[in-house]
Formats: sequence, C-alpha cells, structure tokens
Amino acid sequence: MTILEKYNIPDPTKDEGVGEFKNPELQELYNKLIEEGMKSEIDALKVGALIEETNIR
Repeated sequence: MTILEKYNIPDPTKDEGVGEFKNPELQELYNKLIEEGMKSEIDALKVGALIEETNIR
C-alpha cells in the first residue's frame, strides 16, 4: 500500500509517464539532471547524490 492509498489521496501523476511533469520547473530540472547523468558513471552518481541531498532537505 502506498502512502497515497493509505490516506485516500488521488495520485496527481497517474496520467503522466516516467520523466513527465506538469510543472515546467520540475520538467526543466529533470531534463537537466538526465543530461548531466548521461555523461558518465561518475556524473550519474553525482546526480543521484544531489537528488538524495535535495530529498533530505
């Protein structure tokens, strides 16, 4: 059970595919991070670390 299901909240992303965002700022950030992460394995790890740090904050 997801947290959305637990609290009976509709999923705002159910009609979106992977990497698709309605918010243009999030879409731009996603596109930028994907591009950065595709450069090398080290860059992919850096992008992953940035995402985790952002989630923690």
